[in-house]
This record gives sequence, C-alpha cells and structure tokens, in this order.
Amino acid sequence: MVKIRWTGAAGLDISLDGRTFLVDPYVTRPGRYSILFKALVSDKSAVQSFVQDRTGRIAGIVASHTHFDHVLDIPGIVPFCRGPVVGSKSLANLLDRHGLNHRVRVCKGGETVSLDHDISVTMIPSAHGRVLMGRVPYPGEINSGTRLPMKASGYALGAMFMPRLVINGATILHAGSAGFDRHAMEGHTCDVLFMCVPGWQRSPGYVTRFPRMVDPKIIVPFHYDDFTRPLGPGPGFQILPRLDMDGFVRAVSKSCPTADMVFLNPNGELEI
Repeated sequence: MVKIRWTGAAGLDISLDGRTFLVDPYVTRPGRYSILFKALVSDKSAVQSFVQDRTGRIAGIVASHTHFDHVLDIPGIVPFCRGPVVGSKSLANLLDRHGLNHRVRVCKGGETVSLDHDISVTMIPSAHGRVLMGRVPYPGEINSGTRLPMKASGYALGAMFMPRLVINGATILHAGSAGFDRHAMEGHTCDVLFMCVPGWQRSPGYVTRFPRMVDPKIIVPFHYDDFTRPLGPGPGFQILPRLDMDGFVRAVSKSCPTADMVFLNPNGELEI
C-alpha cells in the first residue's frame, strides 16, 4: 500500500514499505514580512522535527523547481537522506553553497531517474503559473556564486519540472505550479494527480486540456494553503486569498468527470 501525505505547500511524503520519498519538502514557512523584506533562513528546529518523524526512512528527494517554498528546507533534510536527490542545476548550485557538493542528480528535462529498485521519477519539463501580478515570479537560475542567506527573490525558478513518480505500479503526477508544457506532457498519464490551485485562472488549458491529457483516477488539489503561516495542529489551516476554489473545482470536474476529487488537509493522507 502506497501512502501519500500532503505536508503543506507543494510538499508530498510518499511512503512504501518503511521508506519515504519527498517531493518539495517545506516546513519553515516564514511569515509574509520575512518573505518580502528579509533574508530567509531555514528553521533548524522545524527541520529537525520533520526528519525525526522519518528517522532512517528518507530514501529520496525530488525538487520540482527552486522557489523558496519548494527548496528552502532541502539543504537541511539532505544529510538525512540515504538515496538520490533529484532536481535542476539551480538545486545543485544551492546545495553546493551549503557544502553538499555533488548530491544532486541534475536533470534538464525528460530524464527518468531510479530512486530505488521499485520507484522511479520522470522529470517532465513544465511551466510555472503566472501568480505574481500576471507574471512568473523570480525567473532565472540560482548560480554557483550565490551568497547565503538569500531573500526570496534569490531563490530563482531554475528549470521547471512536473515530476511523475512510479511506485509499486502506481503513477503519481506532481503539478507543483499551475502550468504545463503541452508537448512535453504528451503520452504521460497518471493514477493520482496533485494539482496546484493558485494561478489556475491565468494558465490557458490548465484546468481544461491538461486533466484530460493525463487522465487521472484521482485529483487532489494542493498548494492552496497560506504558506506564510505555520501549520497548526488539527484540520484547521488558512487558505490563500482570491483562489476561486469553487470555480477551479467546477472547471476541473467538467474537464475530467470520471476522476474522483479528493481534498486533504495538510498532513492528511491518501492510500492507493
């Protein structure tokens, strides 16, 4: 049985047989003022708590892109990972600045990487949603000369991927931003689609053509929690403003009426 936990923002914890594979793990969740005006520093105690819950089990890490809400905490988690770390050249440059040289299996797009004997990830080229005043935030690369700590703007996008994981025969597609590359997605279907909500209105085809192309059995909306606020205990959490969640659900359900739409709370779990 594969268990998939949404850990907040675009983070997934995918577990099988005592092993955990992480996609975009993010636990520091700095406040809005820090994001706008301060250099960002990973919360060591939050990271320590995160890895303690998974002691000896982290067997792989995948990064869809290098915005801060996807990679800020990865350098603190990597020393506890006994398997591959998969991402872009920007991710490799970031980890190098943290003294974690050569830990990243660098992808340019289209590669399939084995994370373990029964799990692989294909790094499908993708596109980021236009979520910042109609534009893609912080384009460009994290370069090898980057000085730490960085402000949010320093965590440049890098290469944008839509990871497709195959684990125990099940396929999981991680759409960590509301965009897609129509040509790159040809032929890639999935059982479970985790689908970013913010920015869906500004991404032509994202809620209409894209779900039909990948033909999921289950669609899980995610990355709509307010990642500038800490996650409290229990089911309560703040969602980002101006999402039009009802409109998103209607459009996706019309596009892909055979799929079941499942809503999780952060740290909620889906079994497949």
